[in-house]
Amino acid sequence: MPPTVRSGKSQVPNLQAPINFAFRLRQLLGIGARAEAARFLLTVHASSVTAQVVTESAGFAKRNVHDALAALHWAGVVDVVTVANEQRYRIDRERWETLLGLTADGLPTERSWPQLLHALRVLVRWLGDEQHDRLSPYMLASEARTLAEEITPELRYAGVRIPPGGRLGAEYWHDFVSLVELAVAAVAGLE
Repeated sequence: MPPTVRSGKSQVPNLQAPINFAFRLRQLLGIGARAEAARFLLTVHASSVTAQVVTESAGFAKRNVHDALAALHWAGVVDVVTVANEQRYRIDRERWETLLGLTADGLPTERSWPQLLHALRVLVRWLGDEQHDRLSPYMLASEARTLAEEITPELRYAGVRIPPGGRLGAEYWHDFVSLVELAVAAVAGLE
């Protein structure tokens, strides 16, 4: 087998690009749960979160994430608040924006891709089911409501703004279309 020869096409990622924010934090905090915990806390749209929520995004075991959050707290960069026997973690985004040389609102936004893409996969399969073509508008809207109830928790977790969806009967179809449009916009980064 001949030796492998580099093509010369690869390059160092631009650490200033929002897509490479995780790489930048890994350069700062090292490769591990600390960088992933900090990334999530800096990019999620929530004032505070539990260690379990951070764990679901960080890709490390809960114990590793808890240890990382404790270390970041001891270092004075993460705050901990106990609410009803539950520890909730938060981070001062403005201090980190200053540290990283970012402008106001310069932090990228967290998107829980596994949840979003799973919900969209379920939606695409449902839309591709030819049996729906034979349903009355009322029954189609009813099945769409059932599907929306199934995928809404994942979409909400992924940060998709869920419309109220209060129409009844066949009119619910319009609410369902709005939900689908918002989910697709989230993938395109338009939401």
